[in-house]
Amino acid sequence: MRPLHPLWSRWLSIGTYMACIAMLSSSAFTAYASPQSTSASNSDKDALRYKPPSKSSPMWDFSSTGAPRSRGSAGSRGSCPVSAQEPALPIALVPFSKGLFNEQMIDVPLGQTVSSHPTFWFKFVESSDVIERLDLILVDEETQTLVKEIRDIPQLESTSLPGVSGVQWPVTEPALEVNRLYRWFLVIECRGPQGVGLFLSGLIQRIELVNTINSQLQETTTVRERALLYASNGIWHEAVTEIYQALQITPNSAVLKSDWVSLLESVGL
Repeated sequence: MRPLHPLWSRWLSIGTYMACIAMLSSSAFTAYASPQSTSASNSDKDALRYKPPSKSSPMWDFSSTGAPRSRGSAGSRGSCPVSAQEPALPIALVPFSKGLFNEQMIDVPLGQTVSSHPTFWFKFVESSDVIERLDLILVDEETQTLVKEIRDIPQLESTSLPGVSGVQWPVTEPALEVNRLYRWFLVIECRGPQGVGLFLSGLIQRIELVNTINSQLQETTTVRERALLYASNGIWHEAVTEIYQALQITPNSAVLKSDWVSLLESVGL
């Protein structure tokens, strides 16, 4: 068992990492089906919206220890900046998916990816210069074992999207396994006497890119077409990453900015 992050020990009167996971995670586990291909050339092709993946039954079952229910921050605020707007910042840019808890349907923050080393997206209070560092923790949800904790992980930031930040699971670290569910934690440490105080958590599942979607991706000619194909097939992380990267190249594109807003609004962000 790897040592507990200092942040956890300040918040919790527990001595093991597993007790922290028990507070926020689940051990019961079944799989979503891989999404069926949905053509991007439908009647709604001009709007970039996320379509949740089709799921098999039963869904993820979080009855044993619970599941994250919020995309927002938890922990003691300290010196870390927060906003009163809706949705309150900081927040994870991730959709909600359906899960089970004691035979009741619940919403959990869960996004799918086809990448072995995906990028996680967040929004912080704009123009905040008090964040000292971010740590990313990845946990195998089935075994509830720590995969890796990355201290001071580099951020992807953009002047065209104020407050938006991405952190990529490093390519030097173990690849996410296909069809496994992982719990992630983003620990936010801020400057100041009460700087350590916030974390975000959610779930991610790597799925296999089915041949039909892969073939359609080969035929795309623009970033927007790829993003639309990902979004319409429930592949969240790549849809966001494609639009973000496109905005780094053409930051003044009204179409891409509209796509960004539309994609986030389609999941209630």
